Amino acid sequence: SPIFVEQLSFTLQSIPISFGFLFMAISFLLFDKYDNCNRKISLILHILLSVTCFGLYQAFIPLYISIIIFYLLLKVDSFNILIKKTIKLIGIFIIIFIVYYILSYIVKSNIITDNTTYIESFIRWKELGITSSIFHIGYYSIKTLIGYSYYHLLSFSILFIIGIYNLIKEKNMVKVFLYLILAISPFFLIIISASETFYRAQFSYPFVLLFMILYLINKLNIKKILYVITILIIIRQSIFSFLLLYYDYVRYNDDIKLANYIVDLNKKYEKKVILVGAFHNNKNVKIKGETLGHSFASWDYNSEYGVNNRMISFMKTQNLTPNIGSLDEYRPIRNDINNVYYPQNGCYKIYDKYVVIYLR
Repeated sequence: SPIFVEQLSFTLQSIPISFGFLFMAISFLLFDKYDNCNRKISLILHILLSVTCFGLYQAFIPLYISIIIFYLLLKVDSFNILIKKTIKLIGIFIIIFIVYYILSYIVKSNIITDNTTYIESFIRWKELGITSSIFHIGYYSIKTLIGYSYYHLLSFSILFIIGIYNLIKEKNMVKVFLYLILAISPFFLIIISASETFYRAQFSYPFVLLFMILYLINKLNIKKILYVITILIIIRQSIFSFLLLYYDYVRYNDDIKLANYIVDLNKKYEKKVILVGAFHNNKNVKIKGETLGHSFASWDYNSEYGVNNRMISFMKTQNLTPNIGSLDEYRPIRNDINNVYYPQNGCYKIYDKYVVIYLR
């Protein structure tokens, strides 16, 4: 899935996220052991592993809920059993959250000074108000259902309709209810935040798509149609994932050229270089993702120091020595404009103490 490609492209996050998926899988194997054999040690380990996942990345919380709903869809056939299991699961979930928040408080108090949490930073209900928040939830949910972005698929809605239609025909209202909640679960972040969260945080979406396919293949007599839909999904997602990675490689080469251009100007004029504007490299990079394909010289261009800080960091990773102007030197010229922009000839101006490259 392109969502995983985006998520795992973050070098500092890729290892924790990978371990998070592993821990989540193990935790539900242990939960199944507890649910079937009533092994208390399995439940304790499930709680500890789930707490670890939530601590690694808060976006694992919606995935946890989606897996629980899928588990109930497979196991439950009556409302009485559903109520009993739901009460038990809510109790376990509350315990997980209590342990998670206690450990989070300890870590924040003793190790981390920045108390901003990932999910809370997206919540806009207070800012937007009830009416606008409901509108935003509906708008972003519809965009997701119709496959508006490269990350979402219209086949999600098709599978939902197929599943609901056949379950209603069977008059199994418990399954209809659980299948409906399963299909809604990828939208929990949108509902909680009243905004479109980062695609890379929506990794419950491809899992729910997989859960619906697995359930319908085992339940319905239209296996060939479902196999075709599955193959088309795989082809479409694979092609876009490949294109994301390919154009990010093109982006990387463009950033290397810019970095070397900076070094060449440093040497040629023996002056610092300051970058003004943002380099969007749309000519070479035809497809951009949420982060992939975007130049280091385009991030944070509206910030106090523009793109300069990002380029300094990038150049250091390439063993290049950046000689870039300071924040105080950047402030007076941050709004300067030029008729020519990088990489065209004449894209820079020479001043007494520094050279300014105009990106756009």
